[in-house]
Amino acid sequence: MKYSFAKLIGIFCLICVTFNLAAKQSVSTEGNKMNTKVGVTLSSNLSLFTLSVDGIKYLTLNQQCPFKVGAGLRFTSSYLPSDLRFTTAASQFSRNRTGPFVFLNKKVHKNIDTLNVQSSILSQINLFLAFNYQLSPSWNIELNADVVGYTFGSTVASTLTFGEQSNSSEQFIATPSALNVLLGGANNVGSLYAELMLSKKIYRSFALHVGLASCIHEYTIDYPVLYTNSAGTVIEADRFRSNSLTFAIGIDYLINTKKITP
Repeated sequence: MKYSFAKLIGIFCLICVTFNLAAKQSVSTEGNKMNTKVGVTLSSNLSLFTLSVDGIKYLTLNQQCPFKVGAGLRFTSSYLPSDLRFTTAASQFSRNRTGPFVFLNKKVHKNIDTLNVQSSILSQINLFLAFNYQLSPSWNIELNADVVGYTFGSTVASTLTFGEQSNSSEQFIATPSALNVLLGGANNVGSLYAELMLSKKIYRSFALHVGLASCIHEYTIDYPVLYTNSAGTVIEADRFRSNSLTFAIGIDYLINTKKITP
């Protein structure tokens, strides 16, 4: 699904703004002394399956403020089905532009090729940032996203379909793109994971969370195909990316918490 991470950001902001406008008084932070948590999450769209394990430390500058910012480390492992579609990743081809405002340009379909990869497993370790908003003493909403890290996995056989009429194909060896960096939209590099989660404290040290996860995966082929399309653009892409939106559910163990009153 296109623009998955942007949709998560939009939903998170909408919920936070709506809740603030509806609130008659400041959200009580009593019982919300959580500083650290570790969690396990399973996400899927019934085709792609992802398991993530993470630990995060939160910083609260003002105990009366419902917002918290956190940073942590996350391990993610995904099963990628053989019908998952990877398309040209580099923004210089997919958007005919580079730089921070690349999202303003529409996709240039003449420049986009498709890579089909054998079913595989990709794993990554990434540092991530989180923005947490306390809705009540026992309910929280959180948006988090990988920022930088490393991906590892096996090389696999793949088929690249290229050209505007998609009538040319060639076999390649595809390798997981090793470096992961969140740069925004089409500028992203590598495999990244992001979540929008609603969590409910079910006990002093445990919480359940459900929500949506954006799963970005990227492969690099051993050498690019060089050709010129009808617009005169020279295409020489070697990175290909998939972007999937999945449903996620998991459990957290909360550290440094007080007993809450639901």
